[in-house]
Amino acid sequence: MKIVYFIILSLFLTSCGDNSIVNQSYEFANETWQKKNKPQFTVDLKDTTKLYDFLFVIRTNTSYSYSNMWLFLHSTPPKGKTGKEPLQVKIADDSGRWMGNKTGSTIEHYIKFANRKMPQVGKYTFVLELATVEKELTDVLDVSFTVRESEINSMKK
Repeated sequence: MKIVYFIILSLFLTSCGDNSIVNQSYEFANETWQKKNKPQFTVDLKDTTKLYDFLFVIRTNTSYSYSNMWLFLHSTPPKGKTGKEPLQVKIADDSGRWMGNKTGSTIEHYIKFANRKMPQVGKYTFVLELATVEKELTDVLDVSFTVRESEINSMKK
């Protein structure tokens, strides 16, 4: 069943034209994100004049126990120091209604950073780390990372 959802997600992400530079995914064993698991994604950017959209998709199932998920995003440019920023992923609202896109028992949660220029040409590395007191979060299926050229680039031409 996971494969079907991954294929649908992949088709959705590429259906708007294939301007994706990278599509990567990390699947959690036993649907459990342990603190020691730090999904890492790398993208090689060749143009500092273009705007890029960065998208993380975290998929949980309806048995996920919390209304949010706290993460640290570590970003390392080709030349320079690694930065670290906290991210809160809203999983459900105060009434318990799922905030992401729900298909069957799977909920997709989006973290999008849109229309960003990157200052250097080369490989950027992004690492997601749990920022929770718990040593693991159950009912987390996977996380995907997509980078694509922003649609705004084509509108400027």
